Amino acid sequence: MEVVEADRELFVNTIFKELTSVARKHLEAIQQIWDSGRVAVVIVNPAPEAEKHLRRLGWPKRVVLSLPEAMRRDLTDETSITSDPATRRWIECPRDGIGRVLLFHGYSSLLFNFGEEGWWIEPGSTDGPIN
Repeated sequence: MEVVEADRELFVNTIFKELTSVARKHLEAIQQIWDSGRVAVVIVNPAPEAEKHLRRLGWPKRVVLSLPEAMRRDLTDETSITSDPATRRWIECPRDGIGRVLLFHGYSSLLFNFGEEGWWIEPGSTDGPIN
C-alpha cells in the first residue's frame, strides 16, 4: 500500500509542476475563462488514445481552452467511462471566487482549484486509480 501512495504522490507532484508551468505561460487565457465563470481546460502531452477521445469531444488542439459542452456532458454523464462522482460534483457545483482547471496529461486528468490560498487539488478527485 505504501508504494501505491508514494507513486500517487510522485504523480501528483509531477503533474502539479506541469500545471504551474503552463499556467504561468497562459495566465491571461486562463484568467479570461475564469472571469466568465467557466472551467479552464489545460491539455499537455495527451496519450494518442486520449487525444483521439479529446478530439471527438471538441478539443481544437490548443493547450488552454474553456470546457467545451461536449466534454462537460461526457464528464458528467454517469454512464461514461470518463465520469466519476468527484468530477461530476466539481463541474456541476461552481464556487464563487475559485478558479478551476481540468488538467489532462498522458492518460490521466486532475482537478485543480485556485483561490486566495493558491492551488489545491479537488478533495476526493485522486481517490480512484491513477493511470
